[in-house]
Amino acid sequence: MISRVTMRKSGLASYLESGKRADSKYNRLDKDNVISLYGSLDTLKEAEIYTNKYKKWNYNYEHITISFSKEDMRRLDMLNYNDRMEALRDITTTMIKHRTSGYDLDNEIIAYAECHQPKIKYEFGKERLEHIHIGISYLNALNNTKIRTTFYNNSYISDTIDKYIALKHNLTFANTNKRIKDLTKTNYGKYREQLKEDLKEINSREELIQYFKDNNINYREVRTKNNNYFKIINKGMKNINLRGRGFEHISNIVKGNHIEELKSKSLKELEKILSEYYKQRIDMIDKRRSKETKEAIKDIYRDDDNERDNETSISNLKTYQQKIFYKHYKHLIDDDLKGYYIDTKENDNTKFINKQKNINIEDKGDKIVTYDNDIENMQERVKLLLDIAEAKKWDIFDLKIIGNEEFKEEVERQIAERLRLREQSKQTLSLTEAELIKEQIQKRPKTPTQQIKKEAVEKEKNKKIDKDISLSLLKQNLKAINVLNYAVDKYKLNKDYYELTDDNKINNKNNRQKPKNVIDFLQRELHLTTKESIEICKELYSQQINLQTEETKETDEQRREEMALKISICKDNNINAVNKWEQVEVKSYGELATLMKQYPYSATQFESGYRNSDNAKSFNNVLIYDIDNDKGTPQLTIKEAKEILEKHNISAMILPSKSHLKDKHGHIAERYRIVIPTNRAIDIQDKETFREFQRLTAKALKIDKYVDTKALNDKARFYYKSPISAEPTIIKSNRIMNIDNLESKAIENVTRAKEEKERELKELEKIRANIKQYKQVNNDIGNYLTYANINKIMQLNIEQLIRYFERDIKEYKEGDYKMIKTANAKYSIIDNIAHDFKSDYTYNNITYLQKQFDTTNLNIIARELEKITGDTFIEVNISRVKEIIEEARTKAYNDKTFEKYIKDSFGVKYCKLDKDSVIIADKEIKLNDIDMQKIDIVNDLKANRKKQAKKNQIRR
Repeated sequence: MISRVTMRKSGLASYLESGKRADSKYNRLDKDNVISLYGSLDTLKEAEIYTNKYKKWNYNYEHITISFSKEDMRRLDMLNYNDRMEALRDITTTMIKHRTSGYDLDNEIIAYAECHQPKIKYEFGKERLEHIHIGISYLNALNNTKIRTTFYNNSYISDTIDKYIALKHNLTFANTNKRIKDLTKTNYGKYREQLKEDLKEINSREELIQYFKDNNINYREVRTKNNNYFKIINKGMKNINLRGRGFEHISNIVKGNHIEELKSKSLKELEKILSEYYKQRIDMIDKRRSKETKEAIKDIYRDDDNERDNETSISNLKTYQQKIFYKHYKHLIDDDLKGYYIDTKENDNTKFINKQKNINIEDKGDKIVTYDNDIENMQERVKLLLDIAEAKKWDIFDLKIIGNEEFKEEVERQIAERLRLREQSKQTLSLTEAELIKEQIQKRPKTPTQQIKKEAVEKEKNKKIDKDISLSLLKQNLKAINVLNYAVDKYKLNKDYYELTDDNKINNKNNRQKPKNVIDFLQRELHLTTKESIEICKELYSQQINLQTEETKETDEQRREEMALKISICKDNNINAVNKWEQVEVKSYGELATLMKQYPYSATQFESGYRNSDNAKSFNNVLIYDIDNDKGTPQLTIKEAKEILEKHNISAMILPSKSHLKDKHGHIAERYRIVIPTNRAIDIQDKETFREFQRLTAKALKIDKYVDTKALNDKARFYYKSPISAEPTIIKSNRIMNIDNLESKAIENVTRAKEEKERELKELEKIRANIKQYKQVNNDIGNYLTYANINKIMQLNIEQLIRYFERDIKEYKEGDYKMIKTANAKYSIIDNIAHDFKSDYTYNNITYLQKQFDTTNLNIIARELEKITGDTFIEVNISRVKEIIEEARTKAYNDKTFEKYIKDSFGVKYCKLDKDSVIIADKEIKLNDIDMQKIDIVNDLKANRKKQAKKNQIRR
């Protein structure tokens, strides 16, 4: 077992009532048998409403889920009913006492718990197991303050209570995080998620510390008596504790062996640990209490002691909780109290005063009093009295009425009217889903006492159930396989867990209980009531009788449908239909439909009766197509399929499958099988020819867009049986489908494809032998300022380029060669070269990009690649830059002439001689990279000026 704790503001009570999730089609009583274990759901709900309305707490309650493993379920299943219920109640009470330790459980705590025994065994791809929900309100029922439950982050104590409960009740013990808190995806949340990912591979304390150092992360290790963990220190952001969800392995690394230590401790040792902890809790909580609260607690215990001295009594926990809570009932009364003065000052009693109407009513706790007998306002006064009584959750149909005759008559009249309106609303209730849920909520037990009453009533009802139906008849004659199949379809039961016995019983292979008859199976495995179980068995038995009648009767129409059709059926109870396959012959569609409703079936014959691809060496004279009409695929209705087959003028049958018109991944559609007899069995052995035959046949029938291609390609394909209620649609024709031409065409196509493949492989070998010539590219960088780095472009992965530029990618292998098929090409990849068989052209990266960008200008290609990849493919022609600067140094005599020479040489508009670089256009060239210094260039320019000056003097 394992417990998890979450804190929330609202929603738990409604979820426990209805069980309805937005992504589920089931409500609470559809998917679970609910057993109330502790407290009152109504009280928890009203505490939730009150705290949401009048308190500004971040969280108003905590929700504890106690989950059981499959091994736990096996152990619980070994207990008789009473012992099992006692165990569940003890687990619940122990956990509530632990979470609220330090508080007076009877007088301060509002809590509720219930057990969910799944009827629906699978939902959202996961198996559902028995579990307990516990809700603990943070509202202190005694003093209207907030209680503080045990600290969720004390992993040692949290694991200790789990281990204690597990050991006490012989359950498994698993440790994980105890509280899951929703993370808002702020920077904090994103950083925390990133840490989870980064720390996945950390296996030791040393590796963790090294990770902190490598990433300059500030941290400290927290060491206390009960805790040991690492904390990441964030400036300007909340610190992150490396524990809880996503950091379980880090917690285990850091805290060492306390889990192993707990596993080795005895029950007494665990009790001692918890006992010491509870003493600390009691002291801590007591220090937080006000003087008034302490006095109130003392008075309660003093009163209890006096009662024990004078009388024997039975106290009802939930009744006391309600009394404490409902001193706030005035907040729940309707707005009818406008104009009333509400006085709560005197003796904790509440007065409702309306001087204008001469109404004065006082709530004295156990009775509500009115102080005048004015007949004129009698009706309003009585209405207010009854409103207050209902707000206090009193049963108004069981009140003691004291007063004069007029008062009594008015009270009884209004009670009768309320009863009439209540019954009328029940009768006029339309059975929408929401209303059905509401009706179920009203009927279901919400306290342990109501649970006991429900069980007693059910027991009495079971004694009187349908005397006209013999239960022994159902147990003996109703086929257990029909009940098991019903449970699999209706309640998502895993069929692999069960097996049928020779005496028509169902055995759960995962526990040690005796095999169960059909009624006991529904009660014990699906947690249905006896009445529900018998009703289901009666219905299944009726269907079984009808099916047996259908099998034996043969109408004139069916006689006219005679044919020699063979099909394979499986008589194995295993859900995967692996063994016990046999071939049967049918002479009518009525007989075929009956078989398809009783057994899994296939168009393939399996050697030795065992289904696998190796044994699928021969076939029957029948084609089977699965039309699933999945969401997002082309849809074909049964009516449309019938019209298509009638146009082909061939005999066929359509039969709905088990998922017909059911919600499947949020999509309801017609789902069915098309069965077509053929003039003979398929005579094909190799898989490729079989696949081609199936493709050609579906295309010829014009249903290739709708069928499951994976099913067509699988020689060992089988189909689950259809429901008993499935109605076949028969396409009548004297013509049986002839497959001779289709089979010949399939063989011809596959032979041609093989020859084509051999030719392609030879061509690829030639390319491989001369691969160097395809990699040769002209890398002349010319006299330009920049050039495209062809070598870098050639290093790109050509497969990734194809995936980026082309669509409808399909990848596969032919021999040793990787193939990529796109919408317009069929490439084979050889050492980063791509040969396209459709165009018969071999591409390297440069030629492929020239085709995609429709240009031979390498600079354009390089710039486009930079946009796509973010990498750099345009580089500066350093050698040419150096040559031009050398020339400029010999010819220029100042900065301007130096820069102009370079601009003219490269045909650019901008050049600047900077401190330690030359900027040409948008490129900056460091002088150090071309082995130059600015001072040398400046000196050269000065020397050139002097030479120029001398020339000018000579001319003068």
